[in-house]
Amino acid sequence: MKWMLKTPRGMGLEEALLMAEQCGYDGAEIQLYDFPGGARWRPQFLAAAGRARERGLLLAVHGPSGDINLSSSNEGIRKESLRQARETIFLAREAGAAAVTVHPGRLSSMREEKSRQYGWMEEACGELAGLAEELQIPIGFENMEKRPKEVFTSPELLNRLLTPFRNPFLGVTLDFAHLWTVDPGLDLSGLALPIVNVHISQCVEGAPHFGLSHPGGELPLSRCFALLKAGGYEGTVVVEAKDNVTREGAGANLEVLRRTWASFTEK
Repeated sequence: MKWMLKTPRGMGLEEALLMAEQCGYDGAEIQLYDFPGGARWRPQFLAAAGRARERGLLLAVHGPSGDINLSSSNEGIRKESLRQARETIFLAREAGAAAVTVHPGRLSSMREEKSRQYGWMEEACGELAGLAEELQIPIGFENMEKRPKEVFTSPELLNRLLTPFRNPFLGVTLDFAHLWTVDPGLDLSGLALPIVNVHISQCVEGAPHFGLSHPGGELPLSRCFALLKAGGYEGTVVVEAKDNVTREGAGANLEVLRRTWASFTEK
């Protein structure tokens, strides 16, 4: 298993990658909260990623997810969202990343019919899947948490969306904390897609993205790792927690990961 740190919002990329290395992580998932633009941004990003890889860090990239919606009812937003998702894949390939995570689309309004989402998402998935295969880099669509406008929240819904493409570079970024908000039983028996990446954090009072050692944590970490082991998964596991902003928090999360995983591998 490869333990990864999700780069925190507000921290420079170079600093975040150094923190991942100094805490003992195998690598980092670089969250692109946005594309800053400007002539210097891309070369600086690639240079920082290149230096990290030279030091032995494994990298993954998470596409922008704020004002982005691949299935927006606004055509202009759909087009811009697709453009940024494509740019993320190109950037990840150039940076030598192992995989890309993309958020699926969501409702623009609570009055909107969910059935419309599939047509718009199929168009986006078809284009992104073709690009991923061309560039030979896996992309994982993330299962989303239980929120009013989210549509693709379960393995079954992602199966319905992605399985028809039969593309070996198209899979799922499995977020256990998101899944917990939808299904506390964490049933993965219906998942028919390859797992490209894994996100993990603690849920507290039904909300994800807390540190793994949070005393109010509800997500059964042992159950999560048992499912990964049973499925033969040996890829990247990304800690996506709010307390990754400090070395103490990031280090504590890694210790929980290692200790929990060791309880299975030592049997």
